Amino acid sequence: MVCLDELFSKGELPEPNFLKIDVEGGEEIVLEGAKQLVQRALSIILVATHGDNEHKFATECFKLFGYEYSMLDHTGSKGDTEILAIPRQQVTLDAVKPANALGLHR
Repeated sequence: MVCLDELFSKGELPEPNFLKIDVEGGEEIVLEGAKQLVQRALSIILVATHGDNEHKFATECFKLFGYEYSMLDHTGSKGDTEILAIPRQQVTLDAVKPANALGLHR
């Protein structure tokens, strides 16, 4: 397994400006392995959390990384919640340029 920080630090792939994470309970592993990328690339992130612990971890990461976030589905199905996180520097979607996207799904 390769973490995202390692994958993108080599410069072999362009850094994404949009990151979708839907890994069925592996949110903590993915976010831990993408700390540097998320802070450096300032990607917009859509993460589906699958449980209360994962949700809390993701929102704490976003606060720490300097992101504003909101829940897209407050009711969630089976404890799932989608969170949209945007770097505070580009709080509006107007600042987003079409470019590279990376989606993780398990």
